[in-house]
Amino acid sequence: MKLTDEYLEIVSTINNNLYPLLCRLKEKGLIRANHTVTSLHPDYTKFLVKQFETEMSEKDILEDEKTLAYKMIVSLHAMTSALDLVTNYNLSAAIGNYNQE
Repeated sequence: MKLTDEYLEIVSTINNNLYPLLCRLKEKGLIRANHTVTSLHPDYTKFLVKQFETEMSEKDILEDEKTLAYKMIVSLHAMTSALDLVTNYNLSAAIGNYNQE
């Protein structure tokens, strides 16, 4: 499927916001270093959210750190899902999904 200029701009915006978040998650050790923006898929990022919820309930971590890390992982999942929907479906689906997250 060929994307219009409008969709390409949206994809670029999501990628520009996703890349620094991904780098930060790698630095914190919350995601493997070999992941790239293009290797991420919504099913995997949803798994990361669930895995983080389970692991963090078992570890003794400061509440502020836990909250920030959780927000970062949820943001990663939301942006990855939106990117997938924009590139494979349409903008309305992406916005609807983002609002549900």
